[in-house]
Amino acid sequence: MKEVISRRSAIATVVLMLMGGSVIFGLGSQAGADAWLALICGALLSFPFILIYARLADLEPEQDIFQTLEKSLGKPLAVAVSIIYGYYALLLMYYSLDSLGNFVTLAGLVETPKIVPRLALVFIGIMAAKAGVEVLARWCSLFLRIVMLTSILAFVLVLKEVDFSNLQPILYNGIGPVLEAALTIMEFPFLETVILVFLTASFRGQNGNRHVLVRGHFAAAGLILFIITLTLTVIGPEIYRIQYYPVYGAVSRIDVGGFFTRLEITVTFLFLITAFVKVSICQIVAAKCFSYIIGETDYRRLVTPLALSGIVGSFWLAEGTLEMERRALGFWPPLEFAVQIVLPVIIWIVAEIRVKNKN
Repeated sequence: MKEVISRRSAIATVVLMLMGGSVIFGLGSQAGADAWLALICGALLSFPFILIYARLADLEPEQDIFQTLEKSLGKPLAVAVSIIYGYYALLLMYYSLDSLGNFVTLAGLVETPKIVPRLALVFIGIMAAKAGVEVLARWCSLFLRIVMLTSILAFVLVLKEVDFSNLQPILYNGIGPVLEAALTIMEFPFLETVILVFLTASFRGQNGNRHVLVRGHFAAAGLILFIITLTLTVIGPEIYRIQYYPVYGAVSRIDVGGFFTRLEITVTFLFLITAFVKVSICQIVAAKCFSYIIGETDYRRLVTPLALSGIVGSFWLAEGTLEMERRALGFWPPLEFAVQIVLPVIIWIVAEIRVKNKN
C-alpha cells in the first residue's frame, strides 16, 4: 500500500522527527563551549549516510523498500533485515516514551505517575499511526511552523540574557572533544533518519526521497543548531554540561518586566510535539516491518499491539533520567551502529550491483 505525500509535508515530518527528544538534551555537551561546532560537524559527517538512505529508497520508486530488499538480498535476508529494523523502531519508541516520562517528572509534575504521560503519548500515537503517513505528514507541515515561531519567540524574550562570550574561546580544549561530540550527535539524532526509509511513502517527483531527506536533514540541523547555540549563550558551557535539560533551564530565565515569566511551558510544548511525531513514525515503521514479515497487507492492524508494548518496554529500557542522558550522549551501541551504518552501506552496495547487472 503506497501512500503519496507532498515534499513539503515530508520535509516537515523529517524535521520534527529528528528534533524528537534531541531538543531537550544537552547535545554535544562533551565539547563544552564548542557544542555548536560539534553539531555542525555531526550534521556534515552524517550527510553521506543520508544520501545512502535516500538512494536505497529511490532505487525503485514504483516499489516499496521491502520489494527492493527482496530483489537485492533474497526473501530470507529481506525478512531478517525487516526484523532488525522493526525491533530498532520499537527501541526508538521506548526511548522516546521513557524520555517523556522522566522529563514530565522533573519539569514540575513530581507527583504524576510516570505511566500517565506514556499512556497518553502511546494512545495519541496509535490514532496518528492508524490515520496513516499522509495525515501525519500534513499535520507536521502545520505544526512545524508553530515550532519555529515558538523558538523565535523564546529567542526574542531571552535576548537580554544572551552572552556570546560563552562561546569563546573556540577549540580551547582542541579538536578531540568536538569530534567525540560530533560522533555521538551523528548517532542521536541525525542517523535515526534511517527508519524513514521504511515508511515506504511515495514522494512526488524524480529522486523524491533524496530531495526530502537531504533538505529535512539540513533544516533540522539548522533549527537544532539555533536552539543549542542560544542555550549555550544564555546559561554558559559549564551549566550546559551538567544540567539534564539545559534548554529548559535557559528558557526558565525569561523574565520580561516581571510579567512574562515561567515560560518553560514552551520547551514542554516543543518536546511533546516532536516526541509525538517520533513515536508515531516509530509505530508505523515497526508495524510495516512486522506486517511484511507475516505477510499482512494492512500494517494498521499491527499498530495497536506493537504500540502498547511501549508501556512496558519503556520502563524496562532505563531506570532513570541519568541513564537516559548517558544513552543520549554516549557512543554507538552495537545495534545502532549496525542499523545506521553497516547494514545500509552493505544493502546499498549489493542493490546497486543488482540494478547495474539488471540494466
